[in-house]
Amino acid sequence: PVSPGSVRDNPHAADAKAMTAAAVVAQRVAEIRDEAETQALEQRNATVKEIFERLDDNGSGSLDRTEVRSLLTQLNKGVQPTEEELTFVMKMAGEGTSIAPGQRAETRSLEIGKDNLMAAVTCWRVYQSSFADEKSMGVILFKKFDPEETGYLERDQLQAMLSDLSGGQDVTEDDLDFVIDQADVLQDGKISKMELNQAIAAWYQRQTMLQSEELGEPKVNSHCCVLS
Repeated sequence: PVSPGSVRDNPHAADAKAMTAAAVVAQRVAEIRDEAETQALEQRNATVKEIFERLDDNGSGSLDRTEVRSLLTQLNKGVQPTEEELTFVMKMAGEGTSIAPGQRAETRSLEIGKDNLMAAVTCWRVYQSSFADEKSMGVILFKKFDPEETGYLERDQLQAMLSDLSGGQDVTEDDLDFVIDQADVLQDGKISKMELNQAIAAWYQRQTMLQSEELGEPKVNSHCCVLS
């Protein structure tokens, strides 16, 4: 054992002892964090299972359009989603769908499995938060670029919005094609309120891809994510 005197006389020994103690603490903190994450995951899985089983009225193991409508109504304080809002969530989180460019998918056959339930909830909540009040991003942007309040951005309006978000940068037809291809979930050639986050994410991704190409870097993945 190292005596107190020898530690004072040997600063290196004191440093080593302090480092050992710090390593033990760091390891225990990591273990506690891992345990907490495991418990949180188990609790989340149990909650998802409970919600899913409550919504799955017919016991099919997946949620159909009617059951997803019930879910979104509960999340929306009793107000039912529109058919387009429901279609949007089904396409974003539903299983087994493949949409060809320029074509609408048959959404009434889509279903949401247990593994996709949280994706559906997150998709809906992100959309709702973007239009929660007058200060929300979606409300501000649509007031400015959809003055007739149609609920959609046509190509020229989308072009103006993307340019505005980039400080007046030119937005080419190729840029618009990319953004619409990535964000037009409803496949109607325009950007709805539900698709706003996807459009903005696709635009910033497009800029990153072009910058990478200018620098001679490999292309990044062309699938955009949802802003939250």
